[in-house]
Amino acid sequence: MNEVSIDVPEAFYKRWIMATNPEMKVEDIDRDFAHHLRDLKWTLLKNRIAGDNDVKIEYADIVAQTIKMFARQFGIPEVTEEMAKNIEAVAANYLQQKDGQNYMNVYNQVHTERVMDIIKQHANLKMIKVSREEFNKVAESE
Repeated sequence: MNEVSIDVPEAFYKRWIMATNPEMKVEDIDRDFAHHLRDLKWTLLKNRIAGDNDVKIEYADIVAQTIKMFARQFGIPEVTEEMAKNIEAVAANYLQQKDGQNYMNVYNQVHTERVMDIIKQHANLKMIKVSREEFNKVAESE
């Protein structure tokens, strides 16, 4: 994220945020604008990585992710094939609720996971042990 520079017309982007989030106030957008820019940058980078790597997400992937989500919520350590069939109807119903917003949320989750897998394959990861205080300090600064 720090290596890529993306120029965004700030006045336009602020108007767009207001238009798509009518409940937000100008002062909220101004206060959180750095976070909005960071989210936009991450979204653009994710979409570029997904496009460059031909990431495809099928409905079955979204249903499978929803089934896993339900299994975690109910504390089921492993979903058998028979259980998945029973939960699939519930998952399909869940994905249709809230005018499709649940579907989009799970789609975005699967999309992000696939992009992160690609990033991990190409990145030089180095594990560093840190104390809780060090972790919290870094997390708060982001």
